Amino acid sequence: MVHARTRRTSQMTLHVARLLSSCRLTFSVLMLFAQTCFVVANEDKLEEQVDAVVSQMETFRKRLVNQLETEKDKLKKANVNPEAKRALIRAVETEVDEFKRTGMPPDHPNLIGYAVKFGEITSKTIQQAEALRLKVIDTEVRGDSPLSKSELKSLESRLENVLAGAVSWKVNDKWGGKRTYSNGDSQTLELRIHTVEGNNFAGILAQRSQNGTTDEMNVTGKRVGLQFVMTTTAMKQGKARNLQFSGVAIGNRILAGVSGIASNGKPASGFVKLFK
Repeated sequence: MVHARTRRTSQMTLHVARLLSSCRLTFSVLMLFAQTCFVVANEDKLEEQVDAVVSQMETFRKRLVNQLETEKDKLKKANVNPEAKRALIRAVETEVDEFKRTGMPPDHPNLIGYAVKFGEITSKTIQQAEALRLKVIDTEVRGDSPLSKSELKSLESRLENVLAGAVSWKVNDKWGGKRTYSNGDSQTLELRIHTVEGNNFAGILAQRSQNGTTDEMNVTGKRVGLQFVMTTTAMKQGKARNLQFSGVAIGNRILAGVSGIASNGKPASGFVKLFK
């Protein structure tokens, strides 16, 4: 009787052990399945995020092309010198072709306003594309993605297209150009980049007047999306001033308005155009 009870107990224990083992196996399988589903869901979400950013930028770019085409139609109807009209229309057509090819908004004097506005409205999209690109690269490096390397490279390439034209600073970069005033006067500028941290930089801005004098000022600046801001922090040479620059940084161009206080104590003005 005792032996029979012991056998039944042993059999029950073995049955429970097998059941627990089976449960653990089932649980492990379920956990593995859940983790796989989670990774796949994340990757699907990553692809969806890239699709959304690319679609948003395409919408903005189409809108800018339509605006430039509208500007061209207005020029055709404008009552101006025929030769000047033809030159302006040709300039718009050239800018549209360049934008479609490279993603670079116009920098023609008559069209700069469109570039500044484009930089403002695409700022958030550019930031999202920058963050997503790093996320795609990190996913590829980890090597735990169900997406193939070629698929991840394709996502990265699509994001790089969104980022076409976004400036990245480098130590020892030199930007040259002019500061132009409303009366037509201008001064030569040179921006020298000394330190870089992400999209932020610090350096020296040299401003050379037509009379041969040169003012040098320490500046700090940054790019957020395509938007550009820069501020003077101290003078190295010349009379004190406090200048702010605000506009867009696109590819190898900086287009920015000037505000703040000039060296004569009056409100600063002008428009800056720099090339690298």
